Amino acid sequence: MEKIIDKIRKLLALAKSDNVNEAAAAAARAQAIIDNHKIDLALLQEEEQHEEQPEEPVRRCLDFPLFAVARRIPAWKWDLAWSLCDANQCRPWSSTEYDEAEEKYARVCYVIGRTGDAQTVQYLHQYLAHEIDRLAKTHSGKGRTWLNNFRLGAVSEIERRLKLKKRYDRKALTRSAAESGDSTALVKMESALARIEAQDKMVDKWMEAQDDMKYSSNSSDVYHDPDGFEQGRTAGASVSLGAGKTRALGTGS
Repeated sequence: MEKIIDKIRKLLALAKSDNVNEAAAAAARAQAIIDNHKIDLALLQEEEQHEEQPEEPVRRCLDFPLFAVARRIPAWKWDLAWSLCDANQCRPWSSTEYDEAEEKYARVCYVIGRTGDAQTVQYLHQYLAHEIDRLAKTHSGKGRTWLNNFRLGAVSEIERRLKLKKRYDRKALTRSAAESGDSTALVKMESALARIEAQDKMVDKWMEAQDDMKYSSNSSDVYHDPDGFEQGRTAGASVSLGAGKTRALGTGS
């Protein structure tokens, strides 16, 4: 698993390249590895469940925060965290902490989930936040409210595409298993997908059992600007999110 994460980390570092084609190719490859590995791992767990392999535990992944801000969390960064966590069986969580080196408080966002899933969220959040900021900078001079709405619009479109991909990939995987001619392939695939869904519930149940956990982001308020939001959505459609086992993300279901 660590080798997979390391490969994703290196690809997402390349995805920050100023070369647009190189960045898109690297992001696409990273997302494809994430998609393939998640299903393959779920299938492997189904095949080896008789060996009673222990599940990777849910935890607060304090060793790699998503981001830290001086005051209130920008709403678009929090929404992006939620979208990526939802796609990877995790949940975002924020905490106010005192930085002794800087001698000031900061709001830090972490991920709740299994370590491998949380690391995936971290790297994708870094890449996508970088892309959204890069696109926003092409509209300098529009004002803070417009740019905040632009970023929110971009996140909204990315979230829509992630949900579309999730539905499409699962339909395609199930159809492929049904057409394979293997009488057990479809049962294994459906069981693997059910295991992934169960991981979502496991994270929620873990959080409910913690006395000090709550969904409070302390995110900033944003005044509405329809034009900024719609232009952000258009820009969000151009961000490379990669291809899974079948076709490019956002191309239809």
